[in-house]
This record gives sequence, structure tokens and C-alpha cells, in this order.
Amino acid sequence: MIDPVKRKYNRDNLILAYKALDSVSPFPFFGTLLGLTREKDIIKNDDDIDLYIDIKHRGNVAPLLTDAGFSVDIDNNPNLTQFFLQATRHIKGTQTYIDIYFYENRDELPWIIDRWNFSGDLNVADSHLY
Repeated sequence: MIDPVKRKYNRDNLILAYKALDSVSPFPFFGTLLGLTREKDIIKNDDDIDLYIDIKHRGNVAPLLTDAGFSVDIDNNPNLTQFFLQATRHIKGTQTYIDIYFYENRDELPWIIDRWNFSGDLNVADSHLY
């Protein structure tokens, strides 16, 4: 876990990212969704914002976030960056994070697939979220 971030900073990042990414229809997941559901707000002292975006929009995300003032970390591992990106922004001396998870939405399946999640194993179907 990264150092906790003030709730206000994560909330500001969520609002800014949603505005920037509106054209690619992000939605919250993991701890961000939990906080919004349970507390009607960001979880206090969470370390990041978690968003899901359809992988078909993968190429649009980094430029949209960069234009909004985030720095986007492109990992050298192409397998990882196909399914995950991390954006950062400094707010009053605090490094803040947004984790973007790219899901697959196949027409032949009634669910989405997240290959990169807390298990961290892209190539093992049993570790994917469905």
C-alpha cells in the first residue's frame, strides 16, 4: 500500500478524472466503489482512486488524463500496460494516484473480464475477475 491520501485530494482526483474521461465512460471499482457505496464518499485515507474503462478506449486514456494535469506512468511491460495504467498528480506536496484497469467486453459473453487485478496474473484465467 502506498501512503494514505487525504480524502479531499482523492475526491478532487475522482471529479477531475471523471470530467477528463467522460468520453470513455469510466466507472469506479475496488476501494473507490466500496467507499462510494458504503460511505457515500471516498474511503478516508485510501491511497488511490480505482477506475474501470473498456479496453477499446485504451489509446485515448493517457492523452485525456495528461491534458487534465495528470502524469501517466507507462510501464515497460507491454502485457501489463495493455490492462493497467497509473496516473499521478501532486496536490500541495502530496503524490496522489489513479489506477486505471482496462476490462474486456466481448459480445459473446454476458460479463466483462478484468485480467489485471490484485492477483496480478494476466495469463491465468482462474485469476481474472468476471
